[in-house]
Amino acid sequence: MGELVFTFGAMESGKSMHLLKSVHQRESRGLDSVLIKPLRDERGRDQITARGSVPARTADILLDSTMDAREAVRQNMGMRGLEATKTRVFFDEAQFGTPSQIYELKEAAEFDTSGVEAFGLRTDFQLNVFPAAETLFALANRIEKITIPCQCGEADAEHNTRQIDGQYVFEGEQIAIEGMGDVTYSSLCFRCYRREEEAAKTPTPALLY
Repeated sequence: MGELVFTFGAMESGKSMHLLKSVHQRESRGLDSVLIKPLRDERGRDQITARGSVPARTADILLDSTMDAREAVRQNMGMRGLEATKTRVFFDEAQFGTPSQIYELKEAAEFDTSGVEAFGLRTDFQLNVFPAAETLFALANRIEKITIPCQCGEADAEHNTRQIDGQYVFEGEQIAIEGMGDVTYSSLCFRCYRREEEAAKTPTPALLY
């Protein structure tokens, strides 16, 4: 019936903004949407937010890692009385889903809705591909990339970086939510990423008093 679309980009590239704009455009045409947000993304609780002036939206489904994504969509559509041909699913921060949930959303796209659009990161701050993103690359009917210039102005910022207390770090758990504690993220081109990675390995000289 529909297609599975994966839109990916680095941090700050405007993925959630694109999602929210697409939902608004559909509503202006009298079409319905089901909004999914991973439960592990604790920013804004049940709100899907974007940088800039785009209004936030409340997620229809907070997806826990143990949930069947297709069944959650079908239940939500049933409660709201939505028609399959007029309903599209939007999955924010899709990298936090599980591979099985991506497969379930592929089924929802093909059999239950007019399509599923997943928005998320390709890789983490160590350049490792998220398992959900890997499955999306394998199953998506269409893949789109959103770019943002690197701060150096010479290339696109395609690689995510993690900062703690303003310092770049390249070790740690794969997932640490931005805004929780002193963790922040930004994106860099590969050359800038490697420069900061090498700088982080260089010992800080001891101060002599």
